[in-house]
Amino acid sequence: MRALRRAARTVSDAADKVKRKKKKDSPELAERDRKAAVARTKERQRQESIRTTQRTSSINKSRAVSKADIEAAQTAADFRAMQRRIDELPDGNRKTMMQNLLDRQEAMQDKKLADEMDTASRKSTQAARDRKMKDKVTLPATPFNKGGYANCGASMKATQKSSKGIK
Repeated sequence: MRALRRAARTVSDAADKVKRKKKKDSPELAERDRKAAVARTKERQRQESIRTTQRTSSINKSRAVSKADIEAAQTAADFRAMQRRIDELPDGNRKTMMQNLLDRQEAMQDKKLADEMDTASRKSTQAARDRKMKDKVTLPATPFNKGGYANCGASMKATQKSSKGIK
């Protein structure tokens, strides 16, 4: 049995040696290897760019993702992770306290997001109103400003007793 194994191993080793014999280098083989290396490098760079490029939403491609949106998503993910950890805790005071703390933090985050939405809504409404009224509003001329600078007093009557007597 051992002799058969040894013979099989020698035949296998001999076959491997034949496979491992190095082909003589030629310009064609070198060029083929160079092209293969370039192709591998390009594919690796393509895969890396796929992994690192930010993708737009498939639902709404026209909307840019803001930094606030990214931070809100990260906070929501953190809250979900914390909730999973709290769910794994054994029942007791610690779990109750941690759950109450997480609920308060989520409520604060929700209020912050709602305030940001209100602010954004007010700003966009004001901007729309401003665009609508552009070039339609005119201010009346001030009646007291008949030449001179408005606040220097040259176009105003004197208000002090001492200056009334000056001629």
